Amino acid sequence: SDDNSLKELSIADNMIIPDFDSDTLEYSFETNDRSLTINAIPTNKFATIKISENSKNLSEGLNVITIDVTSELGTIRTYKINVKRSLCIKTPFLLYPTNLYYLL
Repeated sequence: SDDNSLKELSIADNMIIPDFDSDTLEYSFETNDRSLTINAIPTNKFATIKISENSKNLSEGLNVITIDVTSELGTIRTYKINVKRSLCIKTPFLLYPTNLYYLL
């Protein structure tokens, strides 16, 4: 088969924008995570998937993750995820002795 589409794409603990559609090839989201767990399932069970290595070591700022889906016949479709990693961490700060508030 020449089907090189994904039937499912998700990233653990994150939501891609827009919602997944196999015909949409570009997504984005923001995260504080250093690495991503990407779940990509091809529509054709004989297609192969290759996810770019930078998904395991995100740097601050924009990271472009690519997911190549190769059909049985060798045609490649590339999905792209633009990930903005920010180093913003929730920091506790005490406003009142009995209430702990978080600032972003």
